[in-house]
Amino acid sequence: VDMDFSVNFSHLSVIESLECCMLLGFVLVLSLYAWRTGLPRNHPTTVKRRIASVLVVCIFSPFVLLLFSSSSDRQLVHPFPVWLGLRTDYLVQAAVYPLLVTVVLFAGPILMFLMEWKSGALMDSETDDLHAAQILRLRNYVVAPFAEEFTFRACMLPVLWPHCQLMGSVMVCPLFFGVAHIHHIIERFSMNDGTPSSHIWLETLFQFFYTSLFGAYTSYVFLRTGQAQIFVASSFTPSVSIIWC
Repeated sequence: VDMDFSVNFSHLSVIESLECCMLLGFVLVLSLYAWRTGLPRNHPTTVKRRIASVLVVCIFSPFVLLLFSSSSDRQLVHPFPVWLGLRTDYLVQAAVYPLLVTVVLFAGPILMFLMEWKSGALMDSETDDLHAAQILRLRNYVVAPFAEEFTFRACMLPVLWPHCQLMGSVMVCPLFFGVAHIHHIIERFSMNDGTPSSHIWLETLFQFFYTSLFGAYTSYVFLRTGQAQIFVASSFTPSVSIIWC
């Protein structure tokens, strides 16, 4: 498939646009459960297999998006990579400015992270195994931010934009991002650690709220810059952006 030809998504109905977004989000979450190892989510084997599954989904997601595209209306078309935020103009500004804003926004958590890392508490809280720790860092700071921003921003916003425009897309797209995190409730109940059900539901609803809020921020940055480099800023907020944590 030629990834450079110009397409548009204005021919889609609102229902078709939402169906496309639901399909992309559902497949990404489903890929996390493609491997039934019975091991904890932070076990290196589980992490490696989930990374592989998510990357495969990210490779095929643009082709799914192409199935929903059209090139009939020549006035509304853009090159397909541009819809995905893959462009070179204003590259430095689009990468640096959102990163600076995000660092300021999360200055408190970042400072706490650095203090824990310096004291060695962060390593102890994750794992004592160096190899396992490196795999977790790869997941937390590289794969997870990239996969989430690519799927929930680069692949969803193009189909929402023709109907919702800027503010509508900023409000609608994060809902898919927030709902995608609800799958954590399955793992929480399966742990059987004695946590009351009401607490688990409250934690899940709170996670839905703050992931949706962060998703609105990154959606706005993506639409304003037209660049996919927002995943660089997302890597500074692992407590928010890790869909499988």
